[in-house]
Amino acid sequence: MKTVSLKLGRLFSNDSLIDVCNDAFNMRSYLQSKSCDLKSRECYDDPFYVCDLDDIIEKHLLFQNLLPRIKPFFAVKSNPNHVVIALLARLGVNFDCASKCEIETVLDMDVDPERIIFANPCKQESHVKYAREKNVRKMTFDSEGELYKIKENFPGAELVIRIKVDDSNSAYK
Repeated sequence: MKTVSLKLGRLFSNDSLIDVCNDAFNMRSYLQSKSCDLKSRECYDDPFYVCDLDDIIEKHLLFQNLLPRIKPFFAVKSNPNHVVIALLARLGVNFDCASKCEIETVLDMDVDPERIIFANPCKQESHVKYAREKNVRKMTFDSEGELYKIKENFPGAELVIRIKVDDSNSAYK
């Protein structure tokens, strides 16, 4: 398995509260201290996010090793955390974006538009035009109306058809 060298410092923006923990990190004691910190505030029910970036890297490398010809597309809506997206971008992962906002987020990470697919079954015309302006050529469609909308607003788009099978006995579910 190959190793990855990333400049993690650039992954973190100055305006976000991110704690970077070292190898001696203990999850239980960290969460207990975080809980006490939150309780001492006036609004102690603010959510926080705990993530092991090494685990993301290891799983990505394992995926690449086991399925070298497959190029995964990470669904941004599943975890829109900027640090996770920036890390995946540095790892060369492609992105599945369902909105203009998600496309903007990924492009802000200096991701090549060729690594983005606009995969929303009902895209707004203005978002299709935005994708055209940003050269996000890959798009999905699953209806005749969506196909015509894309043809009208982005005739050069590269289309992928989404298939839904209603047969419960089908191999495709």
